[in-house]
Amino acid sequence: MDSRTHLLSAEPKASVHFPNLNALRFIAASAVIVHHIELAKSVFGLPNIADLPAIPAIGPLGVVLFFVLSGFLITYLLFVEKSTTGRISAGRFYIRRILRIWPLYYLVVTLGLFVLPRIASLHPFAGRISGDFIASIVMMYGFLPNVALVLYPPIPLISQAWSVGSEEQFYLIWPWIIRRSRGTYRPLIATIAIYGVLLVIMFFARRWFNSTLVRALAGLLGTLSIDCMAIGGIAAVAYLRRERFLSIVFDRRLQLVVYVVLLVMLAKGFTLPDRLHYHIYAPLFAFVILNLACNERTIISLEAAPLNYLGKISYGLYMYHGFAIAITFKVLSLWHMERAVVLQYVGTFATTIVAAAISYHAIEYPILRKKYAFSSVVSGDIASEAANPT
Repeated sequence: MDSRTHLLSAEPKASVHFPNLNALRFIAASAVIVHHIELAKSVFGLPNIADLPAIPAIGPLGVVLFFVLSGFLITYLLFVEKSTTGRISAGRFYIRRILRIWPLYYLVVTLGLFVLPRIASLHPFAGRISGDFIASIVMMYGFLPNVALVLYPPIPLISQAWSVGSEEQFYLIWPWIIRRSRGTYRPLIATIAIYGVLLVIMFFARRWFNSTLVRALAGLLGTLSIDCMAIGGIAAVAYLRRERFLSIVFDRRLQLVVYVVLLVMLAKGFTLPDRLHYHIYAPLFAFVILNLACNERTIISLEAAPLNYLGKISYGLYMYHGFAIAITFKVLSLWHMERAVVLQYVGTFATTIVAAAISYHAIEYPILRKKYAFSSVVSGDIASEAANPT
């Protein structure tokens, strides 16, 4: 009996699958990659469009989309677990998150800290680490990359890891919040309110106390973005409760209006000071997620095999793309073609996809399968296997 047969012959589990979410993950990762390609071109003095309003906006907003997606799916799965088993096991939840996040995170961080900076042929595109190296190591391995990003210069090729740290910090508290919830919005709204108050306190604390500790705490809070994840959670609760107002959210005319408004905002690079625009984009992203994942009458469908696959490996796309940018630009510079825009993008995306695909099949998925033993509710590829054993 092979491992797949053994896996699927175990006791039945509740299964959750939402359409289109993989495609959204790929879109979010692509927004970050485009942002970083243009940023790299700006740093290396190459012609770029980094000053166009949309370019500096879409990278951070791709991360916001990831946060809202994560909040939606994690909240939904926790509530399904609670309704299926009568409780939420925080311990099993943490094990599942460790199996999903840690292997790739620590591999990329190790490569970025100790391997690629020592490959002279990749300079200057790989760069060298500046700032306090020991403190950076401690924070990166201690899952505080968001704090390291605030206190020290960005670590070349792996600065994007800050958002993975933010998600892990969100995971620390979220099962306990959902545990206390009885399918209501109050704990989620209270979380957003408390988080807002803490942000205001830290805003003034940074002005009154110029200390490393205060800066670190402010950085931790400022990058946590638990409000965006909680907004995704609120969307999950709304769908679980089958709220009547969803008939308005699912209205085809409203979908069209929201998509047009969202595209115009993104094209114009609409932002507000102190990232206040996140609180406008996050509900819009939640609207998009609800329609694509839960609305049978959605006016847009992204369910295509290539997009589904690219979304499935999107964690790798996000984590490896810094390496891919460095390798691509170095190769192009050796060929004296570093100004070829098409090759910049094709090379970066192709290298990223190949690296992410190899990583997924060789490292991530074999470990992901181990989540099954710690899951009362399965999703993603394991859910697909359970539904279609062939």
